[in-house]
Amino acid sequence: EKEDAVMLEFVYYRAREPNTPRLNQDYMEEIEQLLLTKYNGKPHWGKNRNFVFQDMERRALSVAKFMEVKHRLDAEGLFSSEWSD
Repeated sequence: EKEDAVMLEFVYYRAREPNTPRLNQDYMEEIEQLLLTKYNGKPHWGKNRNFVFQDMERRALSVAKFMEVKHRLDAEGLFSSEWSD
């Protein structure tokens, strides 16, 4: 079934020091959570924040297919995360 879609992309820069917060991190997280929860958004598969993948089986139709392809093409787990393992 077709549905209307909008894609939003937020570019942000990370500091070299791992404990330094991203610029405007609190605003970005609020927007991200709003899009995921209120508007049933679907994150980019390459996101590295595990909470965005909570409940993905309900929100995305192709999770099983993605995992099948991911395991086949990334057999060594280079692009793995807690979510994909």
